[in-house]
Parts: sequence; structure tokens; C-alpha cells
Amino acid sequence: MEGSKDESKDVVREKEDADENEEELKKREEERQCALQVAEEIKSKIQAKMEFRQKNKNTAGNRPDQDALRKLDGSVKKNNAFVKKLRTLTEQQRSVLSSDFEGLNLSKYIQETAINIAEAKLKISDVGCAVHISSLLHQRYAEFSSMLLEELQKIYSKGISRDADKSATMTKYRIGLRFLGELVVGGIVEEDIGTALLMDMLMAVVRSDQETHNYLTVVLSFARHCAEDVAGIVPRKQRVLLDKFGMQFPVCELLPAERREEFREVICKHFGCLKKYLLHEHKNMHKREKKNRQILQAKGELSKERIEENEAAQRSYEKLLTSMSTLADILDEDMPELPEETPQEMSLDSIDILLPSGNSDDVFDPTSLWEDDLTKSFYEEITDIKPFVPAILYEGKKRSTSESSDKDKDKDKDTAAVPGRSKGETETDSPAPSDADTKTPDPGEDDKELEKEIEVTEEEAAMALEEDESRLEDEDMEAIV
Repeated sequence: MEGSKDESKDVVREKEDADENEEELKKREEERQCALQVAEEIKSKIQAKMEFRQKNKNTAGNRPDQDALRKLDGSVKKNNAFVKKLRTLTEQQRSVLSSDFEGLNLSKYIQETAINIAEAKLKISDVGCAVHISSLLHQRYAEFSSMLLEELQKIYSKGISRDADKSATMTKYRIGLRFLGELVVGGIVEEDIGTALLMDMLMAVVRSDQETHNYLTVVLSFARHCAEDVAGIVPRKQRVLLDKFGMQFPVCELLPAERREEFREVICKHFGCLKKYLLHEHKNMHKREKKNRQILQAKGELSKERIEENEAAQRSYEKLLTSMSTLADILDEDMPELPEETPQEMSLDSIDILLPSGNSDDVFDPTSLWEDDLTKSFYEEITDIKPFVPAILYEGKKRSTSESSDKDKDKDKDTAAVPGRSKGETETDSPAPSDADTKTPDPGEDDKELEKEIEVTEEEAAMALEEDESRLEDEDMEAIV
């Protein structure tokens, strides 16, 4: 019986192992098919880009002559309408604009078309249409590409100003980098001048992002759409998938190797700076959480302002972490190790009496001493207790002050009434007093007067207390009745 049970268990185990192996083989085959599909898609994209670039490069001897252009429509009305549409072109207008372009003679409007395309308010989805129309114009009119490049230089040669609107500048450079990158890769503009301007634009974004860390999305957009063509960077996810099955990743070699290395170095170097910034923000997040735990231990709750600040900081950190993770995959770089607090470190949190702010630095920061303005005013603003103290306790002081002032006034009057002294004379001009008039003050008399005043004040205070006690007893009796 026991032998038959063991045999049945072995059969079941073998069947389970076979099922697992079959599932693994099926999964591996699916991954292999996915890798083949990815490699084929990359090859198709590179082939299409090379054909597009070659078509724009070989336009010198294929442009129509003046006789062919005269046969096209050169009316002012239709040409002006087409030029105006270029300011607001979208991807949905690609077929309409292409059809209108085929029948128009824009020889007199090349400058206007270059200006309108360079200054067009594009979205990322509209860049492809702008590149397509630029290619059509370049293939027909030789002077268009140089005019377009000149207009782009006017727009982006000034760099990024610190006083510029951040949102508008980010949109401007996100679209500009993508558009110019497509023009350079597509062979529409002159390669040396175009790549130099593209590098200047990228460096302007990188320098601004190192100072403010507000242009990470611009760098991410450029890396996602242009890094493979301009810098020859292979995304890690696709590379790992192809390496798993021994497939070679197709490399885009549209630009010279030295140009691609320059762009790669700039982007990867900036990624290193971003890793340091991410570690700094990660450390600040842990400090903020530690401070929150200390406040909860001391007060039991967080203020509304602090809760809002924590939520905004948390959203900003999560956005930074997501963008960095995406950029690391595109550049085939490693993410930095983000240390996490251990339960032992969290249990050691306590309120620092000397530094209630929770700062671990040795330098004392007075600006963060108090958690809010209410706590600060409680400890720093001294309340005047005079309105809360019975006024009778101040009568003795007032009386002594008034008596001393009356004595001073009487003394002044006596001095003014001395005969033979003019108004302008001083005390040194008056005759010296005799020994009979000079009296030495007795210190014992001053002590007696002070004791009398203290006794009077104590008696008045005692009487006031007796009156308060009797009043309270009467109120208690009335309440009982």
C-alpha cells in the first residue's frame, strides 16, 4: 500500500514538473517572437529614415526649373492662404497641406513660409507634419533650408533667460529640440550648422536644469525621441530582450560617430548630476518624515499648512523618481541606490530638546525652531499681566509717586520765591545758607515712612481679600437657598 502511494505521488510530481517546463518553454517562445518583432520594427524604422534622408540629400539635380514652376498656380490669394495655414499647422492637416502645395508656385513666398514654420505653435504630435512640409519645400526650393535654419537660430541663439516664463520656455525647447533633431537626421538642413545649433540648444537646457532642476521633462523628451538617432543610445529594455536570444541590436548610424559620441556624453553626464539631485531629494524626504513623526509624538497632529507642504513635496518627489527611472532605461544607465530607513532607525526617533526642529546638523537654525507661528508667539511674546492683577495693589505705588512729585513742586516754588534772585540766576549765584538753615536728613525718618506705606498697602490688600471672601460666601448661600 505504501509503495503504491509513493508511486502515485511521483507520477503527480512528474506531471507537475512537465507542465511547468511546458509553460516555461511557451513563455520563452513568446519572448523570442517578441524580440524578433522588436528587431524587425527597429530595422524598418532605420530603413525608412535612411530613405527619407537620402531623398532630401539628392534633391540638388531633381528640383523643378523655372518653366515648370510657372505652370503652377502663383495667385496671391491662394499662396497667402497656404502661408497663413503654416502658422497653425497640425498633423490632421498633413494631407490637405500636401495637396495644396503640389499645385502652388511659392517662389515669392519662401521667406514667409520659413518664418511661419519656425514660429508655428506646434505640439509634439504636430512635429511630424512640420518636418514633412519642410521636406517638400526643401525638395522644390533650394534656398528654403538655409532660411529655415536662419530663423531657428534667431529664436534659440539667445539661450534661456532666468527671468523667462518656465512653462513657456519648457514647451518651446521641447518642441524645438524635437523639430531640429528631425530636420538634421532627415537631411533637410545643413548638417554641420544644424548639429551645432542642436548642441547649443541642448546645452542651454542642461545648464538651466542643473541650476533649477525644472527642465528634466525637456531632457527626457529629447532622449525619448532623438537619442537613438542623434546619440546612438540603445534603450536598456530592448537591448536586454535581444541579448537574451543572442540577437544584435540594429544601430542607427545616420550621423557621424564623433557627433553621436558628443551628444551621448552631454546627456549621460547630465544624468549623473540628476542622480545626485535625486539622492538629495530622497534624503530630504526622510528628514521630512522624521520631523512629522516627532511632531506627532509631541502634539498628536500636524498642522494644515504642513500637511499641504508634505503632499506637494511627495508629489514632486514621485514625479522626479518616475522621470529618472524612464530616463535611465532610455540611456541604458543604472538608477542610484536609494537608502531606506530601517525599523530600528524609525524606533529611535525622539524629540531633540536642544534642536526641536529635528535637524541633524550641528549648526542651529533659528528659523526652524518653532513648528508654527502660534507656538512661536506663545514662547516669545510676553503677555502684559497688569490688566489681570487687582488695581488696589498699585495704589500704594501711585500714592508714593504722587507725594514725591508734590514735594518736588513745592521745593521749586520755595526756590522761586527767594528774594534777590532773578529768573536767570542759578543756585550757585544765591547766598550760601547758614548753619541754622542747613539740616541733615535723618535716614531713620525715610525708613519709618516706607514702613507706614507698606503697612497701609498690606492692610488695604487684606481688606480687599476679606471683601472678596465675604462676597463669595454670600453667593454660595444664595445658590444653596
